[in-house]
Amino acid sequence: MPWFKLDDSTYDHPKIVQVSDGAFRLWITAGLYCARHLTDGIISPGTLKVLQAKGRHCDELWSAGLWERIPEGGYRFHDWHDYQPTREDVQRRREIDRQRKKSWREAKAAKRQSEGQEW
Repeated sequence: MPWFKLDDSTYDHPKIVQVSDGAFRLWITAGLYCARHLTDGIISPGTLKVLQAKGRHCDELWSAGLWERIPEGGYRFHDWHDYQPTREDVQRRREIDRQRKKSWREAKAAKRQSEGQEW
């Protein structure tokens, strides 16, 4: 499960203190959405609808430099890849974990079988 990582000084960062509570809430909610759905920090127009984003809050986040407008429509978190795991990173980690668990289960089954135990 990916996480939306926040620094413990986020609350008083110069970019954050200039946005309203509603814009800050949208920023957090959008970050959680992006992490969960592995969007690499891209907030599509459809996602904005799902999040019930208000245009004024989007404008605040853009004006503060927290979001960048993208040509396809919607926004992208500024410096997402510097602070959050990318889709590729998460998928690679998931595959490593799958293989590790598979190897563990196989080793456990082989040990049981060699000891003559059944499930």
